[in-house]
Amino acid sequence: MAKIRKLPGDAAEVWVGDVEYDLNEAFDSLTINEATVVEQLLEQPGLYAFWAALAEEANTEVDNARRRKDLVEAVLDEEVREEAREANEKVTENVIQRRILQEKRYKEADQDHIAAKRDAALFNVIRRALEQRMSTLIAVNNMRRAEYAAQGRESSQ
Repeated sequence: MAKIRKLPGDAAEVWVGDVEYDLNEAFDSLTINEATVVEQLLEQPGLYAFWAALAEEANTEVDNARRRKDLVEAVLDEEVREEAREANEKVTENVIQRRILQEKRYKEADQDHIAAKRDAALFNVIRRALEQRMSTLIAVNNMRRAEYAAQGRESSQ
């Protein structure tokens, strides 16, 4: 049985909505035990469905975080323009954009978007790893069947 590396500390903690998941649990699920290949083949679809559904939810969270960031940017854009009008100040698009980027609300929305993208990427890594695991389980099972078949031919001779 191959040993799967773990993610260090906080790197293993990812979020979908308000629920935290530990990716090290997924890494434990990626381990293949040759003694229980058949059982693991039977468990694989449910395992894949669970983590793939979380990956899709995480991808949706990225879209939502992007929309929230865009909304914050739009609100701040209007506020900056209104402040400039009230101060009778002429501002360029560049100045408006720089002021938006300096706003705490924008920085928080941007950080939320970045965190959502990171979490989604990690869930998608797990999904791809589970796809590879399925292929490996099938290959190991086929190898074992071929070995049993070869042993049967040798004993019948």
